[in-house]
Amino acid sequence: MPVYFIATSPDGDLVKIGYTDRESSERCQELSRHSRDNTPLELVAELEGGKSVESWWHRALYDMSAEADAKARGLPNPTEWFKLEGDVLDAVNLIREGAKSGDLCPGALEIDTGSVPDREVAPVALAVTPPIFPIGAMLPDVELLETLAAIPLPSIDAELARRSFAEFAKQAWHVVEPGVALEWNWHHDALCENVQAFLEGWIKTHRENTPLMVQNMAVNVPPSTLKSKLIMVMALAWMWLHEPTFKMAAVSSNPQNVKRDSDACRDLVMSKWYRDTFNVGWTIRDDIDSKEKYRTTAGGERVSRGLQADPVGLHVDLIAVDDPDGIKTVFSDVIRQRTHDQWDSLANRVGDLGKSIRLIVQHATHTDDLTSFVRSKSGDWSPTNRGGWAVMRLPLEYDPARHCAMPWGWSDPRKVAGECLHPLRFTPGVISGERKARGNFGFETLYNQNPKPLQGGMFHREWINFFRYDRDCGGSDAPVERPPGCRTQTEAPTFVVPSKQVMRDGVPCAVPAFDRVLITVDASNGSIKDTASRNGILVIGAIGSRRFVRDDRTRRMNFLELVGSLKRVCADYPDAASVLIEGKAAGPQCIEVLKEAGISGVKDISVSGSKEQRARAMEPAIEAGDLYFLEGAYWLEHAHDEDDTGCIDEVCGFPNSRHDDRVDALSQGFDDLRSSTKLLNQYEW
Repeated sequence: MPVYFIATSPDGDLVKIGYTDRESSERCQELSRHSRDNTPLELVAELEGGKSVESWWHRALYDMSAEADAKARGLPNPTEWFKLEGDVLDAVNLIREGAKSGDLCPGALEIDTGSVPDREVAPVALAVTPPIFPIGAMLPDVELLETLAAIPLPSIDAELARRSFAEFAKQAWHVVEPGVALEWNWHHDALCENVQAFLEGWIKTHRENTPLMVQNMAVNVPPSTLKSKLIMVMALAWMWLHEPTFKMAAVSSNPQNVKRDSDACRDLVMSKWYRDTFNVGWTIRDDIDSKEKYRTTAGGERVSRGLQADPVGLHVDLIAVDDPDGIKTVFSDVIRQRTHDQWDSLANRVGDLGKSIRLIVQHATHTDDLTSFVRSKSGDWSPTNRGGWAVMRLPLEYDPARHCAMPWGWSDPRKVAGECLHPLRFTPGVISGERKARGNFGFETLYNQNPKPLQGGMFHREWINFFRYDRDCGGSDAPVERPPGCRTQTEAPTFVVPSKQVMRDGVPCAVPAFDRVLITVDASNGSIKDTASRNGILVIGAIGSRRFVRDDRTRRMNFLELVGSLKRVCADYPDAASVLIEGKAAGPQCIEVLKEAGISGVKDISVSGSKEQRARAMEPAIEAGDLYFLEGAYWLEHAHDEDDTGCIDEVCGFPNSRHDDRVDALSQGFDDLRSSTKLLNQYEW
């Protein structure tokens, strides 16, 4: 037996008409009797017969079955808002029309519309508190209506926000980010839905003393997806509407970020919107109120600190860690191990080891980042491993092979490989720009949550060293970020190549003091198709056993472009004693043209063995730390061709890299320098 109800929006300008079945209505009344804040107030008129509809309250704002049922019976859409423009009772008349069919109980809507003096009284007057007026009762007279109008009526928006974290987040946005438009997307709903299910699991365990379904959850999403705003700012505010005694420790590798989010959360729960909308009775205690820790008069608490802070003294219901691994620092074995050790110290600083919960929120950064580390220790969640980790991993570009499904039944709704997570924000141009700026390795890790082993190739990134020129040759000692996976400047100080004075055109000038310099070329057939090989061009200097990659001009070029590029690089490096070109593909023609142009030192070389064999010959020297790249050079992580992710990716990914032109050129240079009799004795430093 469906029951109709009406409720107002917070500003009183909208009225909500909906209906539910009798059983659900009685459950709602029971909630109302036992609720500390008078949820939900129900209504007015009862219909006899008709199809029973699943509870509107329990299905949230939009229920297709309810809409279809209403349409079939000629009744108002139960999920539609009606603007109160003109006569406020127009909305009521939509229900009144249902009485023409004889379905409405006699007298259920008998009301003298002309006697309602104030248009804003009507929506309030039409809602009747269940404990006072039984369902189907006659509406009271105007005198009692005016009395009821003075009773605070919880709005439908407030009830929706209590029941749905996603709805709460949308309503709270204007407080958290005033003046900033909210670009809500389906993944925000998904994130809120799963975080809400995780938190509600704690509520059920806390109230009913039942085992936790999921104790550990991790969220891995791309940047600019509101992960910190939703989880580190809004989630606690929503949780305090249900459990004001809830205690949370918010932790981050960046102490400034966690303090920022602490302020934002406090501002939200103390805002007029929050306190008026939800009729909040507690407040922040005066004696415990700082960025690092504040406590409510109801016993709730938020503690905020950096990951490396001492966890002694923490006893909380939730440990939430945001961005535990720095995008650059995660590639330091020392720093990464420190993060793991600190997590091990922090993870058990909870109020109840069996009932407290843990949440890690981060972009994927490394195959051994904190999410990967905890999964390797505890495993993934399953019905038989409830202490494992439920990981919500949403790549920017969908990958069916890594489809995400969560314990509560949610799964990634995307079906097509490459489908974008948020097309309005991440347009093809934005994606292309980020991929080019970060390289394939960085983009796949940060945006597609797909970190790959940096040590998957023959040459490990931690073996690579870096150099700069001294000041006389234009060098700078300004700090420079190194490519991911390479040792920091503290771990491997930058080598400074000294300068020497030479005469050029009768003028003394400073040049790098290399024992020998050469240009090494792996020439292709001259095709510029996307699938074609590129022309590998490297400039290498030598000091003793050390090899210094000074320049990289590798790219796809036709023959004329290749010849032009070789002439320019020879002009740019007049100290190069040799130009090594293999006599295959376009090599013989290049050799002929360069010799005709009067360029000296051009050598036609032949190589033997496979690419892997030639690369293996370099491995001992590179592992010993004898390969140096020019620190801060653009070409280390960027290149001219769209599908080229730079020199470091190719060299350190070999033989699994998509291309190997630089490795061929590098092995040519190593071989020539190794066999050369012109090298001076080991340079003394």
